[in-house]
Amino acid sequence: MNCYYTYSTTASSWHSILHYIIRRHSSIHWRSIHLARLFAAQNKAGKSIEFVGKVLTSLGFVLVGADSSHTRFVIVKWGMLVDHLVETFLHARNAFAAMGAMEDSRRAEEYARTTYKIIVGEDTSFNATYR
Repeated sequence: MNCYYTYSTTASSWHSILHYIIRRHSSIHWRSIHLARLFAAQNKAGKSIEFVGKVLTSLGFVLVGADSSHTRFVIVKWGMLVDHLVETFLHARNAFAAMGAMEDSRRAEEYARTTYKIIVGEDTSFNATYR
């Protein structure tokens, strides 16, 4: 008897698999986004950056510098894009600015703009939306 499972590769099954993955990961990154906001409101920039890193990692990003070290903030590999990712990068921008890491702050804003452009399809309304 064959004990291997076969999976249908129809569009609906791929949609179901993708939906499962998004639901599983969304609980991880939502909690981390809320914690990043909380620490930002408490003026704890280092902790805010730490949770921004957790959000990005939970979405499959590979990055360095999402901590209070002197390593520059760089995305090595992009992960899954979700709506609140723009806000996440803006939290990073503000936290890096509060720590005096202006180059990292500018880079985080560039990542926010890039994400916005991919999700929305244009970036001319970025300033009106997020300033």
